[in-house]
Amino acid sequence: MDGTKVTFLIVDTSGDAVDEELPYGPLDTLWHFDMSLASRGLFPAIDPVQSVSVILEDIHTNEEHMKVQQEAKKVIRRYRELSYIVNQRGIERLSDQDRMMFERGKRLEMYLTQPFYVAEPFTEKKGEWVSPDQLLDDVNQILNGYYDQKDVDSLKFIGSFS
Repeated sequence: MDGTKVTFLIVDTSGDAVDEELPYGPLDTLWHFDMSLASRGLFPAIDPVQSVSVILEDIHTNEEHMKVQQEAKKVIRRYRELSYIVNQRGIERLSDQDRMMFERGKRLEMYLTQPFYVAEPFTEKKGEWVSPDQLLDDVNQILNGYYDQKDVDSLKFIGSFS
């Protein structure tokens, strides 16, 4: 083989593998790829709100991890809702609370463009390893406003803040 990497995607179009006990069939994780992210060059273009994994269910994670994960999903979801208003009417139409949520959501979305090894061909950035603890700490700091003054574009493919 010439070194070309191949990615496989398995799709069960019949739905036979799904039941009440295994709602995702034999799969532990389902990634929802987001064309909006990909079209803006934000890789890996995986939607963190719609993607699911049994690994991230509360039986496998601690309370702090679940809290940060749920808050991050909430902020990204609200950011996306507010994006429509901002694009149509401008950011000045938002309340101070919504403006803060919008700005933090924008920073969180940009931070999640991690320089993953799988994204190297798309980003032309060398992949980096960020530990789960560091990732949670960074996301928590974004959610708590620690990086509100940081330029959004400086968060793209940064790895971690440390």
